[in-house]
Amino acid sequence: MPLLQPPDARAADERRSDRPRLWRRLCARGVDLVVHMLLMAVLLGWVAATVLPGAAALISRPGGEFLFGMAVLPCALALELLVQATFGTTPGKALFGLALRVRAAGGDAAAPPGARALLARQGGVYVQGLGLGIPLVGVATLGYQLVRLRRGHPASWDARSGVEVCQVVPGRLGLVRAAAAIGLVVTVVWLHMGIRGLDADYQAVISDAEVSSRALSAPTSAGAVLRVADRGSWLNPWTGRTVRASQGWVRVALPPSAAGPVDMSGWGVFHAAECGCTLLMFKASGADNLSTPEHARAWMAAQSQTFVLGELQRLDVLPGRRGWTARGVRAASPSEQVDVAFLEHGEDVWMLIASWPADTLQAMSRIDGMRQALLASLP
Repeated sequence: MPLLQPPDARAADERRSDRPRLWRRLCARGVDLVVHMLLMAVLLGWVAATVLPGAAALISRPGGEFLFGMAVLPCALALELLVQATFGTTPGKALFGLALRVRAAGGDAAAPPGARALLARQGGVYVQGLGLGIPLVGVATLGYQLVRLRRGHPASWDARSGVEVCQVVPGRLGLVRAAAAIGLVVTVVWLHMGIRGLDADYQAVISDAEVSSRALSAPTSAGAVLRVADRGSWLNPWTGRTVRASQGWVRVALPPSAAGPVDMSGWGVFHAAECGCTLLMFKASGADNLSTPEHARAWMAAQSQTFVLGELQRLDVLPGRRGWTARGVRAASPSEQVDVAFLEHGEDVWMLIASWPADTLQAMSRIDGMRQALLASLP
């Protein structure tokens, strides 16, 4: 390169020297998208579950995850903008030795871009790069931007905002930076998978809660569509132990419409018509990542519109087995009493739910006898 060059030519050489390779930009963008989108997915999922207990059920419906992802994308880009404005870089750019700069009129690199330029750039990334998160549109817009970059032109959002992506760490990427980038992505994905496991457990608890409330009402409301099962016994399919119904109790087979998506074939549902009492026992779903108290509180939150339950309390009447219980009334019929027990055995949680009219004098003695028979079927 000649020692004496016109200022414009020298500025052009400087711009070429700090222009990053395309693979660096792609890797940095990939890391930033993965990190910020997963963090926002966890945050928004937690907020939605807190405000709306049935949010997990809505997201799990057909098309729900797609719409949730489209909602997460702009939030993730906003989080990336906040990180860039606060720290002057993002995880992806820092790991791959890149930085955002605004060049002065003479071609020299000026200070990092301001908030307005960053906002314009992120808006361009969202619309011109990612195509608003719409799959086919995003493929077309990203393909167009890749062609521009390969031809030596800036990306559309960089040209519009006046921001350039510069390589501030010369030379090769280095083993340490590459390992750090891979480790960051793997860690965030691992955390996200753990959160998804919790979401799946909460969804299972919500499904159990919805079905169990219908099961408690079915013996008295379903009438003719009920099919009385074996009056004498119930085989607990999880333990292989047989429960014989106490005097005055019958086991009821619920219609498929009461179960919905949940397999209730092994649930023990007993009804005593004389006192109007119903007992429901089953092995709960969603206990893989939740402790028993967490499982109990999630069930109670999902049923907050159906039952008015008191505080969760320890259940110490079962020797050698921990349990928790909550007692209250049905919201639509305050005269109907409800008692919900969560019984812990190893990694499993068993639920035993009882309902009875408040004005039935012999209800509690009837329930206690049948409840002891059901507890005997546990391992």
